[in-house]
Amino acid sequence: MRPLFAVIMATIAPLVAASEIEDMWDVATWEWQSSCKDLSNRCATASIVAGRGNHPELIKYLLKKAEKLPDNATYVSGRHIMCYQVSNGPNGFCLFFENLQTAGEWTFTAQDVREGLLVMQEKMKHDNGCKKRCAAAWRRGWAPDQRLKLDYVTEKVCEGLC
Repeated sequence: MRPLFAVIMATIAPLVAASEIEDMWDVATWEWQSSCKDLSNRCATASIVAGRGNHPELIKYLLKKAEKLPDNATYVSGRHIMCYQVSNGPNGFCLFFENLQTAGEWTFTAQDVREGLLVMQEKMKHDNGCKKRCAAAWRRGWAPDQRLKLDYVTEKVCEGLC
């Protein structure tokens, strides 16, 4: 399923015209939206490579890690899914769901993580506000503050998959 989705996204994404409406960018299926708002100001200033392996495009590093997420995994609000530690830690860039409902019909899976990262990658290509490091993405229909977020954090930063 993943390779098919990647092929479809690679084929359709260049054909979709980007439209900026209140800092939102719709991608391919129009099911996802993304934004560069409400992110840490450290996204732009923190050094990614200070004494460590060179990951000039953080999102590509995380997309590669996302391939290893178990398909049956589910995620809860606030728990880091994957991170990239800067310098010697404990700070870094982490991907996590934010403000999820704890009960109800929503289950957030590895596929949601992968799709959300692809949407963020597209957003970062078109919006300098993301600084090519941080963004948020959500499916249409999610509550307004529910989202998958890639942001700079200062606590409990793991390396790679958490």
